[in-house]
Formats: sequence, structure tokens, C-alpha cells
Amino acid sequence: MIFDLKPIDDLSDTEILSLVDAHVAEQQHLEYKVTVNHQDSDARLEMLLDVASLANGGGGYLIVGIRDDGRGAAQRFEDPGDTTRIGRSIRDLCHQHIVERIDGLSVRERVVDGNPLVIVRVPVSNRLPHMVTFDGHTHFSSRYEAGKRPMTLVEIREAFIGDATSRRLVAIEEALEVLAGQGRGRPANETEALRVAVQSGEARARLRIRNGSDLSAFEADQFRQQVSNRPAFYLSATPAVLRDHAIDVDRPAVRRLLHVAPGYRPGGWMVASRYAEVERFAEGLRYHDRGLGVGQLELLESGHLEYRVFLGESFYWGLPREEWSRQPRLFPGAVLEYPLTFLLLYRAVCDENGLEGPFYVRLEYRNIGGHRLNPGPVTEFSDTFGVRHPIAPPHISEILTVPRDFAPHRIAWELAGRVYNSFGLTRDDIPYWNAKDESFSFPGLS
Repeated sequence: MIFDLKPIDDLSDTEILSLVDAHVAEQQHLEYKVTVNHQDSDARLEMLLDVASLANGGGGYLIVGIRDDGRGAAQRFEDPGDTTRIGRSIRDLCHQHIVERIDGLSVRERVVDGNPLVIVRVPVSNRLPHMVTFDGHTHFSSRYEAGKRPMTLVEIREAFIGDATSRRLVAIEEALEVLAGQGRGRPANETEALRVAVQSGEARARLRIRNGSDLSAFEADQFRQQVSNRPAFYLSATPAVLRDHAIDVDRPAVRRLLHVAPGYRPGGWMVASRYAEVERFAEGLRYHDRGLGVGQLELLESGHLEYRVFLGESFYWGLPREEWSRQPRLFPGAVLEYPLTFLLLYRAVCDENGLEGPFYVRLEYRNIGGHRLNPGPVTEFSDTFGVRHPIAPPHISEILTVPRDFAPHRIAWELAGRVYNSFGLTRDDIPYWNAKDESFSFPGLS
């Protein structure tokens, strides 16, 4: 997600300037406006739909004071006018005309390198769907990769059903599991029975699995089915032997790790998120209401950790949006730092809870045939001076068995080597690796 959805006051001027400097395009979590004419009825409605669609689409930013090029890419800063009046108008209109009210909505005036702006931060909401009521009409809209559009009746219905917070309660989920299992025939093979239970979504099915290899394989299968034919990325780490209550997920120290893990670097490619809401569910902890467009993270009581996300802006960093489908290129920072931060987080989880190894570490890229990965670090000359453009196979699937005292940097480098090999590259093509210290360093990528 753009800027990891951090608070407006935590956004640096450099980050905001980079939107125009790099001509970053509007996307699911980002919208530009030159100004907001609060005296024009159509303009007020359009602004309300922008904010509501961001809330319904997983959060993001509306930035007033940037003109796009007509195709959504930021072209230049442009004075929006009276930013104090615009900011006040946005707050008042949202409070009056968006139902349910968006908790945590923030509107700030900023001056960046002499350019006045109004920035609206729309947080991830757990009160979906949000409806705009304006001029006697109601509107439901959401944001998708291609931008804002009205929600379908099915999407509206699913949003209402998905907001039933009581269904997330552990006791209710356990009761549903018991009811679902009554009278149901079980396959004769216990492994197959567990696979069926996991696939059917039984609330605590994964916690009944004792073989880490089985759980790792089941979850990878679920991921493949979930993403279908879209490009996506997956990581998991699983103890070889799974135990009941191996992790006390109700301890504050464990929850904190999912917010700020070791190696957390603002502006980097992180599986942990300082701003995500962590929720308790029947099997452990997970990020609340974060879909694959943003990145899902789950930690089970048995010690299994997984992260899954569709490929998007973070993996295609610096690539014009129109190239994402036509000639996609993976950014080395994402390829390297997501596995590293995942492993740093998992190592901290192991140390905090005394988990015993060995562990199965799995990495998957799905549906990336035709993707490129340049050797070495990306520079402004990478696409213009004859740099090789190796092409990926349709899928990459790697699994390592690592000991209890695994070194996160070393294992991340091993995984990176296998990914680079899949592109026809060698480990010498991996950037930011210090062989002497056996660690990664990411200068200038913040």
C-alpha cells in the first residue's frame, strides 16, 4: 500500500515530492485532485465518493493540489486555493454525508517545497460498507486497481455480512466448528481429513495438524486457489512439529512484534505494519480487514506464520502503471526485503516463545510468467543501456528446512539465490549483499 498507510504527520516531504517526481499513478489506495470546489454540487459529491471508495477499498490517501496527466499519473503540483477552507469543507461534508462515519479519518494542510496541499488519510475501516447520502440519493462505491467504481449489489451485500464482528469471536467460531462437524462423513485417511477441514474453513482446523510439512503444504494450496490467475507472493514458516499453544498470542509482546518487528524500516518492504490493526481470531492473530491488495499476515498458536499479497505497486516500484501488465518488472528491494523482514519477524517470534526447530520456510511466486528481474540494483539507466531482461517461469516455489538458530539474513539470501536462479541469473547478481558480514544493507531505498 502507498506509504504503508501511515499517519499524515509521519509522511516526509521527500515522500510526497516523490509522487510528482516519479509520476506515480492513481491507484487503489491513492487519488489526486487539483482542488475541491465546495460551492459546486457535482464536485462535492465526487469528493465524497472518492473518500468513501477509499474507505470501502482498504484505505488510502486523497491528495488535493496535484494535477494528473489525464491518465492518472501525477504531473505537477498546482495551487488548490484556500487550503484551510478546503480542509474544513472536506471534514464537514464527510461527517454529514458518509454513513457509517469513518473512524480515524484525518485531514491535514501541508506545504511541501512551497506547494500547498490538503491531504486526506482514509484508514482501513471495519464498519463496511460506507454509503454516501447526498441530494436525496445514496451511493456505494469502492476502489480497485483500475480506480473508483460503483459497488455491485453482491459486493454491498458481502460487505454488510463481513462486518458482523461477532462472527470473529473465538467462542462462536469454535461452536460453528462443532456444529459443522456433526454428522459429516470423514475421509478414512487422517491427513486427507485435515486437508478437507482446512479447505472447508473450519475455525480451528489448522490447529489440529501436528505435522508441519502437512500444514505448510495445505496453506500453500489454499494460497494458490485464493489468488487464481493473478500474480501473487507468499511466505510461510512452520515448525516441523506443531504443538498446542506453542505461542501465547494474547501476550502484548507478541502483538507488538506484528506492528514493529526487528529490522523495521519506514519506507522499506515490510511484512509487519506499524499501522495495521491486529485482531484475535480462533487460531491466533492476524491483521484486521487487510486483503491481498495490502498484504495479509497471520500467526497461529501452533507457531505457523504466513504472509500473502497480490503483486502491485511495491513489487513494481518505479515502473509506470501501464507496464504492470504489458512488461512487468520486479523491483529488487521487494524481492529481497520482504523475505528478510519476514524471517527477522519469525526469528523474534521463536525467541520470544521458545519455539523449537527445525522449521519449514516456504516462498512462492504465482503467475509471474513474463516478469523481468534486472541483475544488480536498479538505477535510472537500467532500461536504457542494454541491461539484461531475464524472464520468469510461470511460478516459483521454494521450500527450505532451517535449524532453530537460523540466521535470517543468510536464509533470505539463500531464498533470493533460488529466485534469481529461476530468472536465469546467479547469486552474483543479487544486490545489497555484504558477503563479509553475511547480511543485507539497503542504502538509499527508504
